[in-house]
Amino acid sequence: MTTDSSTDAQVETTVRSLLAAAGMSLPDDRVELYVRIYPRLRASADALFAIPEIRYDQPAVIYPAQV
Repeated sequence: MTTDSSTDAQVETTVRSLLAAAGMSLPDDRVELYVRIYPRLRASADALFAIPEIRYDQPAVIYPAQV
């Protein structure tokens, strides 16, 4: 069983890894903000794939606008 502190450490590690992969270096207070909101953002992103009705739909193709 994971404790809150180990979960918090995992979230912080994930956030710092994502920021590093994006080449972003942020102050600690900003990183703390992202660590606090990351679990909700992750859950929201995961929920996008939980809609059974869209399981077999194809993504929309984006065409560039031409004049």
